Amino acid sequence: MMKKVYQNAQMVWVWFGLAEKQERIPEAIDLLPKILVASEQTPQYFSGPRTAEEMKFVKANNLNLGIRYNFLNDSYGLNHIQPDVWSAVMHIMDNPWCHRVWVVQEAALAKDIAFLCGEHRIEFTLLRDVVCSGLVHLYILDTEGRRVDFNGRNSEYVYYARKLVQDRVASTTLRTGPVELSKIAGWVAEHQDCRYAQDRVLGVLGLVDEKFLTQIGDALQTYMGDYSSIAELYTMFTEYLLTNINAQDISWWWWLNQVFTYGRNKDLPSWVPDLHQQAEKYQCRPHRDMMQVRQQGRLLYKASRRHAKGRLGPGSGELTLNGTIIDQISYVHAQQPTYPQDVLSADSSYANLARKIRYIIDMVSWEKTVAEISVHCTGKRDGHDQSKGTQRKCVTMDDYWRTLLADITKQDGATFTYKTYTDFCTIYRKATHTMSTYDIAERHAAGIELFLGVDEEKQVRSVNQEMQNGSGAQGFFTCLAFLQDRQLFLTENERIGFTLKGVQEGDLVCVFNNAWVPHVLRRANDRESEKYRFVGDAYVHGLMYGAADEMDLEVRDITLV
Repeated sequence: MMKKVYQNAQMVWVWFGLAEKQERIPEAIDLLPKILVASEQTPQYFSGPRTAEEMKFVKANNLNLGIRYNFLNDSYGLNHIQPDVWSAVMHIMDNPWCHRVWVVQEAALAKDIAFLCGEHRIEFTLLRDVVCSGLVHLYILDTEGRRVDFNGRNSEYVYYARKLVQDRVASTTLRTGPVELSKIAGWVAEHQDCRYAQDRVLGVLGLVDEKFLTQIGDALQTYMGDYSSIAELYTMFTEYLLTNINAQDISWWWWLNQVFTYGRNKDLPSWVPDLHQQAEKYQCRPHRDMMQVRQQGRLLYKASRRHAKGRLGPGSGELTLNGTIIDQISYVHAQQPTYPQDVLSADSSYANLARKIRYIIDMVSWEKTVAEISVHCTGKRDGHDQSKGTQRKCVTMDDYWRTLLADITKQDGATFTYKTYTDFCTIYRKATHTMSTYDIAERHAAGIELFLGVDEEKQVRSVNQEMQNGSGAQGFFTCLAFLQDRQLFLTENERIGFTLKGVQEGDLVCVFNNAWVPHVLRRANDRESEKYRFVGDAYVHGLMYGAADEMDLEVRDITLV
């Protein structure tokens, strides 16, 4: 019913409520065109290396090395504006109205839409253009010298959904079908709020063209009034999408990759996304899945180009894909040290400095152990009997250091090589040895000021300077955070890779036909016949660019439960 109401309405007025600093709303509205001009002049991607001046500024302000910033000058009229005004701007740009699941349908279907904040009208097109611009790249300081934080709740997805739907409303040939529904449902699952898990599905069905809605089938239509099993609803919804989107389409794999989150509903099949657990806190960091790993907007990997076939069954809650099981995991490395969320903050207290130092020490120690086990075959493998005298299988150094970076050897204008890795080892191992020798982390944690002799002080300053000089070694260390929510493993056939935390020895490396990346599977021992469950998407060195298609291995049906 609400779908028809919104479709037939000439105008939908959205009430943004009253801002905490409501008297500043007129000034905030006047700033929107200036913000748009500034953000439009900041390119989303940068091809050239950072200048020395830019690198110095980024480090001095503890900024994200993965983002290029537009250091605004006063010509935009955005610097040195009072915090109260920026508070009003944020009330408009990231209003709680935009966070709710059901407003996506409201905003997408209306013929026209406008916003009101108190008595002040805000034009939809202006606010849409501002919110959807490259705000994260702006570096603006308020009158108190604090940076204006544009990292909001991703309100732009409400506007993306409206554009996608309205483009099809205006077209005589395009329709909002399964592909579009999968995109919107994915956005809603990750960025919108709702109390009831079923709303993740029910709140988006109204966006689909009637022609496609009827194809969802009698089972889902009958289920509409019975919310006793969220797992059943999510499974039916995913079955509809995967059987109505071509398995050769990237959208098919994009939807399937939504399963790789933590905290999933245990009643769901391993191939069905938990749409109520897609928020950032459930995702892998820094990339939620391996299909998100891109350079200049381009997907980096394509594990297979063979024709894919996906079908439901043979049993209930099962999905059968064709692919190749290539290898078996023989050893799983210890997880990377926990990445402290405030390690990059500007907090210069003794306690925070201690956390930073301890993190560096633990990370360098972890990497050294991983290298000893993986490459040098000298480290002790926990849980493995070293007395049996079996031939240990190790990987090459080239495979190893590239895997640590997911084979991304060009980042932020820098090129990483084997020498970069050896520089990292030399500089950081020397530095952490010095830190440990003088108990620097422990003394900072206790709030004790360092008093060192002249020679010791010189040595500490020297290693600190080597770590912080913007060298490739520093960049290599920063990139190790790529693995913070993933776990490295070795295989029977001397491969190295990583997947989601929780991978186990005996798990299998698989490349499905037309998959963008390999996957790790686990045998479902609770099933009578040969079935598998997803463990995670994976990076496996040597299998990322179509090598599996050239192997003389059987392509067979693989059933997931």
